[in-house]
Amino acid sequence: MISICIPVYNFDCSALIFSLTKQIAHNQLPAEIVLIDDASEEHFRTIHSVIPQIKYIQLAQNVGRARIRNLFLQHTQFPYLLFLDCDGAVNHPNFIKNYLQSIPPNFKGVICGGRVYPNFVHESKKLHWKYGVNFESKNLKYRTLHPYLCFMTNNFLIEKSILHQFPFNENLVQYGHEDTLLGIQLKQNNIPVIHIANEILNLDIETNESYLQKTKLAVQNLVFLMQNSNYKKAIVQHVKMAKVGYFLYRYKIILFVRFFNPILLPISYFIAKKFSSTFALNIFKLLFWVKCMPKKALD
Repeated sequence: MISICIPVYNFDCSALIFSLTKQIAHNQLPAEIVLIDDASEEHFRTIHSVIPQIKYIQLAQNVGRARIRNLFLQHTQFPYLLFLDCDGAVNHPNFIKNYLQSIPPNFKGVICGGRVYPNFVHESKKLHWKYGVNFESKNLKYRTLHPYLCFMTNNFLIEKSILHQFPFNENLVQYGHEDTLLGIQLKQNNIPVIHIANEILNLDIETNESYLQKTKLAVQNLVFLMQNSNYKKAIVQHVKMAKVGYFLYRYKIILFVRFFNPILLPISYFIAKKFSSTFALNIFKLLFWVKCMPKKALD
């Protein structure tokens, strides 16, 4: 009934697969595990290609985060797709069973399990960790009140025909905001999104430097999406940074920000990296958005 879909790139997810196969076998669950490797290095291909009890697909060329998720439509047999990031760890002994029991009869929608972070990380990784704990790891009550805003792609189940109808945007070839766009599309088309307490533990915490570089990629993706008139208004309503940026534009404050951006941008970057400051990170994201956003796209 559930096809567990794990896209992987240069990460050892054998422990995650072992946890899932153990649950499937122990409870005799109607589930399969499908892993698609996005042209990883030989070391990781060797690890995953010999794991029994999974369906393994090796891509010859890297296709990116959006397209690889769409490829699971071709390689899965069950009507519900459970997408998991390869860097996660199962946080519940009945993780798969919890999803199975949460699917309403004839359900055409999405179910989200949530995300949690480790209790401690090395000082060099505090920025990603603090941002994740404070802004991404929301409790069930909050997620239920804001179902589309809290939609994330690291741990969610979707009915197959919904993904056929609303595939991931393959124009987004780099990191970031695939979940923002899909969440907006689900909301615009009244697709139900249910949240449950079935969190995945995020294990791959980036260093401050690496996380800031990924943040820049995500902002660039957001800028790209906002240049599409079909998404701009919804993104401004959905993403706080875009909402603040549009406020700056509407009241001409953005001219002042652009003038001082060459000074403020590297300062906010330095403070975020040096002191793991999520406040400085949010300022940096906004300033980088101002830098990247074409003036004509705000009209």
